[in-house]
Amino acid sequence: MSKEWDDILKAHKKLQPQIKKFDSSIAEKKIKQIKVALETAWDAEDAFAAALKIAREAGLKGKKPADFIADKGFKATLGKLKKEAEQHAKEVKILDSFSKQATPTFKELTKLLVKVKKNINKKDKEQVKVQTALTADHEKVKCSAHSKGKLTPAETFYGARLDRVVDRVINKSKDAGKSGPAGDAAKLIELKELAKNSKATDKMAAQIEKLCVSAMKKAQTDNKAATQYLKKASKLLDRQKEFNTTYLKVKKKNADLIKKSKDKFKILKGIAAILSSHKESADRYSAANEEVKELAA
Repeated sequence: MSKEWDDILKAHKKLQPQIKKFDSSIAEKKIKQIKVALETAWDAEDAFAAALKIAREAGLKGKKPADFIADKGFKATLGKLKKEAEQHAKEVKILDSFSKQATPTFKELTKLLVKVKKNINKKDKEQVKVQTALTADHEKVKCSAHSKGKLTPAETFYGARLDRVVDRVINKSKDAGKSGPAGDAAKLIELKELAKNSKATDKMAAQIEKLCVSAMKKAQTDNKAATQYLKKASKLLDRQKEFNTTYLKVKKKNADLIKKSKDKFKILKGIAAILSSHKESADRYSAANEEVKELAA
């Protein structure tokens, strides 16, 4: 092999400990831990809401946690909710750190693949074998480097925004749905309302896709313009996340309500479409963002 290939092989071998350290299976395990922590926090939130209702029935009134803290049940469930929210936030922080640590290795592997593409002889079986192995390692580390982007908004921010959660439970804050779908669970799963929100999600998905395609095209010649396209896509993605978060919670916390509905299969299909649309948009944006960054480097 040529000197270029010798360098590629040496670099790939040198990266093996890092590749093992940032294997995708490790990222997937950390993501699973976050999901479990969120489920536990949601259960604690349900218990907190139930305790608040009992405290109010006992005669306590107010708009702040301090107004109900005299009730033992309220105090205990609030403490439990805070504990679970802190655990969730801790798991997210661990994944965030892991993702950032994996990024330099991912970039090194990306550079190596570019080098392979420039120097490979497709008729050389050994070189093709090296490319295949390097591509597999690149995908494993990519999963880790991009792992935080695989979380839903609730999985990312629940623990860090506990004050909002508590305020929403106590005051049933109306501003929680301003940029997304509005109404309680019964309203949200009405087929007409579900279809309207699904249509809105799909419309944003189409706009995000168009902006991402434009960004990747512009990145070849004008990185600044490409970044502007991505900023617009990011704002749309944030709005779309509101729909995703709302229906994710409805599916989790109102499963019985859905199950009792004569339209339960249509409702679940509609919710699945909204969640899928957001995931596709998030993945598309993440890929476009990464490509624009790599071309700018």
